[in-house]
Amino acid sequence: MLRVIKESITDKERLMQRLKNKLMSLPNSIQWKLELLQTIPGVAYDSAVSIISEIGADMKQFSSEQHLSSWAGMSPGNNESGGKKKSTTTIHGNKQLQSTLVESAWGATRKKDGYLKRKYQSLVPRRGKKKAIVARCAQNYHCFIPCH
Repeated sequence: MLRVIKESITDKERLMQRLKNKLMSLPNSIQWKLELLQTIPGVAYDSAVSIISEIGADMKQFSSEQHLSSWAGMSPGNNESGGKKKSTTTIHGNKQLQSTLVESAWGATRKKDGYLKRKYQSLVPRRGKKKAIVARCAQNYHCFIPCH
């Protein structure tokens, strides 16, 4: 049984190496975008690859940064009528991209110092930790991804 598990791990490691080699052979335009995404606090190489694979390398399909944020399901909503706030959730959008952005946002909150961490800390008392993370993703990450 241990031999089978070890073979499985070896196969997965070979597959990961093949995928990494294939990523390294991508055109320079995509490599440049991966490097640019990694300049965002909290976004590592794996997160950048996930973001590019979900959105694509060509941003012309999105008319603006807000359109991209909405497509990803990270746009904050305002569901209020007659002074009563109704429950809102981010149920629509690209779930894989949402989870990658939120994971990166959590990582950015643990960086030593920076604008994104301060923004998160200012939102936490008013909104709570989870809503502050989603709001930070919606407000800040789309600024780093040029859509035109």
